[in-house]
Amino acid sequence: MQRFTKWIAVFMAVTAASALICSVALAVPEDTKPVTLDLADVDVQAAIQSLFRGTGHNYSLSADVNGIIPSLSFKDVPFNVALKNLLKAANLVYRIQDGIYQISKKSEVTTTAEPVASTAAETAVDTTTTVETTIEKVSLQNANPREILALMKAAAIAWAAAWAAMAAAWAAMAAAWAVWAA
Repeated sequence: MQRFTKWIAVFMAVTAASALICSVALAVPEDTKPVTLDLADVDVQAAIQSLFRGTGHNYSLSADVNGIIPSLSFKDVPFNVALKNLLKAANLVYRIQDGIYQISKKSEVTTTAEPVASTAAETAVDTTTTVETTIEKVSLQNANPREILALMKAAAIAWAAAWAAMAAAWAAMAAAWAVWAA
């Protein structure tokens, strides 16, 4: 029984290591250039302009972006963190299309379902979420098939690297098992 327990422990350690290797291999780098910004009672558009100044990023604002930011202070914060916090304070969202940050008002979600009568035993559940999702739109209209193939090959290479890392971890586990069993 102890051999089985040791084998399970080795198996779990190698699985965890391979998952870590795969997540690192497939991670998308974020913009972590530090930003310092200190504003008070400023227009949202001016705040966004100040944030993007000197970063080298392109951006566009939709016509519905307006309002006042009462107070905003960031010191040596990564650009992505500063952008997300600024947009959250102004009830705005962004998407990246063709390398351009497109900023607009957050769409309001409305429900049209009729409320259901509940009994005393039932409790209300808040289904709102704070998980942020970034969606990048890839336009295929008038796209060159060679460019699409190059993108697909790059993705395949990333997956192959992740699988190779996992295979190496499994080989290490097999070698450890062989040494342990001997």
